Amino acid sequence: MSKIKLLLDVVSDMRSLADSIQAVADAMAGNEPVEAKEPTTPVKKTCAKEKGNHSGGSQSKTR
Repeated sequence: MSKIKLLLDVVSDMRSLADSIQAVADAMAGNEPVEAKEPTTPVKKTCAKEKGNHSGGSQSKTR
């Protein structure tokens, strides 16, 4: 997948997150009831550990 496509996916995810944060802020301010709505685009969950050769954490050994 190209870097531009990945960047556009990040932008889409950030817009979705911003909408969710705004909905929570509006609900907390008591503006109006917030209705749960489905995200317009499917959200892919990725983890930095999936990329590269990462052993899964640092472990210190004391002797």
